[in-house]
Amino acid sequence: MSLAYMVRSKPRVYFCAVEASDDGNFLWVHTPEKRMRISLRDTFFSDSILETVRAGFTGQIELCGILKSGRTQLRVRIPGVFDLSHKSITAESSWADAGSQTLAAQDADKKAADMLAAKENEIEAADADSETKVLTEPVENFDTACELASDVMGYPIDDFQRRCLAVILKRDTDLLAMAPTGSGKTAVALLAILQAFARGQRAIYTSPIKALSNQKFAEFKQWFRSKGVKGEVTLLTGDIKIRAPPGTKNELIICTSEILRNKLVRSIGTYVGGEVCRAMLAPCSAHAFWSEQNVGQEVVDPDLERLGCVVSDEVHYINDPERGSVWEETLMHLGRHIQLVALSATLRKPEEFVKWIEFARNRPGEIVRRTDRHVPLYFGGMTYTKDVSDSSFVELFCTHGDRAGVFDQSQFHALYPSAAEIQKSIEAAKQQSNQANQAARASRDAEIMHNAMVATGGSAPKKGPAVVSNKPARRPQQGKDLNFEHEVQS
Repeated sequence: MSLAYMVRSKPRVYFCAVEASDDGNFLWVHTPEKRMRISLRDTFFSDSILETVRAGFTGQIELCGILKSGRTQLRVRIPGVFDLSHKSITAESSWADAGSQTLAAQDADKKAADMLAAKENEIEAADADSETKVLTEPVENFDTACELASDVMGYPIDDFQRRCLAVILKRDTDLLAMAPTGSGKTAVALLAILQAFARGQRAIYTSPIKALSNQKFAEFKQWFRSKGVKGEVTLLTGDIKIRAPPGTKNELIICTSEILRNKLVRSIGTYVGGEVCRAMLAPCSAHAFWSEQNVGQEVVDPDLERLGCVVSDEVHYINDPERGSVWEETLMHLGRHIQLVALSATLRKPEEFVKWIEFARNRPGEIVRRTDRHVPLYFGGMTYTKDVSDSSFVELFCTHGDRAGVFDQSQFHALYPSAAEIQKSIEAAKQQSNQANQAARASRDAEIMHNAMVATGGSAPKKGPAVVSNKPARRPQQGKDLNFEHEVQS
């Protein structure tokens, strides 16, 4: 998939062997790195290619990528096999015929490109007539940026969002936005993404959960469409891959945090020979992906080209014992020129986190906080009754209303007794259990004695409560050895 995406804009030439499958629907391409299976069913001049390959082919081929059903797939073109009548052009064919056919194909491609360009111009003209104002150029003035942001959002941005926007306008500064749920953190992410688009860069939005990525994909697509933003959205979750059209300038990539980490690790060559290169894991700017040593080198993953902003939602997952290393590696390998916008509502010790980011990325960072909560939060318990329908919720604490911020101690102790009361209840239950066990044991011993008396023909005691005697049990007498000789005398 990565190779198909790399050759989507510009085909690559390989010298390799090509084989055809038995049914003629696929080609086996043996590149120096690996063997690939490429579909032939919807390829131009498939009959000519199949006819050439069946006899055995080793030479130069072109690998190109096409977008089909939202996924990028590989296709093969063999130079010299492009006859429109599905006849292979071999060495016996005249070069004049081949040249005329090449010119005809180029003319057809030019006409198709002109039609596509005309269609794009019509779309751009329609967008220009739209009344919605969007950020089309980088804005450095804070007041102007606030006005444009309010026009785009459709409402005046509040103080928290204004303070976040002031940090976003600083390209060399990272942002940690701390606010409760429903307090406008998504709007902050939108402002950062639009600012990256205005700078002619790509933006990436990461989330820790696939379901959240799918939700944000639908929200951003709807938001771009409704606000008239010229941008496309790409979704990468591992299970689903929906790519933006090739050549998209303003592209927002929504993916899980692990996918971004893997892209960064592969691009900087961290995995060498199956082992982790320790030097690349050092939190030092000299080993960053976009360090000065890497300028001019080829980027392995095209999704990282022109990357200007990364929005990391739910960044408090960095404290997760199992998955926290994903966020650590992402922040350490992220390029210094890329702005980081981290969003969280429950991050512990944010000051220490920002200091670590500044050390790992070698660039400044700022915290913007919001303490007031828009979405009410209630804490309480359920009363226990035998009939579940009679159970009710008892509120102990809330963030809104007349008793906002007040904890109800009396209701809490009524629902949840103290430790001393719980221990007292446990001891009473143990004592009651011991008494029941003793009564059951005495009743069982009396029943055994009654059955024994009846079996020996003696008088059985009357049934009733068993009498426990304190006398020690009689031990068998130590007499002479038993003699049974009189039993066997004749």
